Amino acid sequence: KLSDWDISRDEPYFGFSIPGEPGKYFYVWVDAPMGYVSGTDQWAQKNGRNLDEFWSQNSQAEIYHFIGKDIVYFHTLFWPALLKSADFKTPTAVNVHGHVMVNGEKMSKSKGTFISAKTYLNHLDPQFLRYYYATKINGSVDDLDLNFDDFTSRVNSDLVGKIVNLASRGAQMLSKKIDGMMSTPDSAGIELLAKIDQQAEVIANYYNQRDFAKATTA
Repeated sequence: KLSDWDISRDEPYFGFSIPGEPGKYFYVWVDAPMGYVSGTDQWAQKNGRNLDEFWSQNSQAEIYHFIGKDIVYFHTLFWPALLKSADFKTPTAVNVHGHVMVNGEKMSKSKGTFISAKTYLNHLDPQFLRYYYATKINGSVDDLDLNFDDFTSRVNSDLVGKIVNLASRGAQMLSKKIDGMMSTPDSAGIELLAKIDQQAEVIANYYNQRDFAKATTA
């Protein structure tokens, strides 16, 4: 059963006040998603493009949202309704992820489980964290746990111990042993290359499904 939606909030509140209604503010989920449209419009004006190319009902552009599971209600019910009423294009798809946990707990400043991006960048390369998240994300709404011991193990074992080490050894061998020139592969080499080529489409499908955990291990 659908009922009316209250789009106002009484002060004290944050956001935009409703003109002519002292003490009343627009509910944040009324105005916040419009940032997608206004952000596109701002970019379009700076680059000699038109907003209708992307957000008009007849637009051929594809629009994808990537959100957390706690705001599905607003992005799949209210937001499309607002877009339709304004004659805008609705999203092609809404991709939903779970939350990031830290050592099995929700992020909390008071508990010390909250980590800012700046703090991380003061100590480690962002590629480490990108790889770790990629091995965990599977396209579902399951929460992703940033476990420090697991993070250390995956970076040291997978990234450094396997990928980087293999690339380094291969480059050195190619340079020192065969003058940097690769020979024509034998039958076993051709078979191996064929297997690698066959995996390209499989891996691409994993990426399209946002199943990065399988894409990184395929």
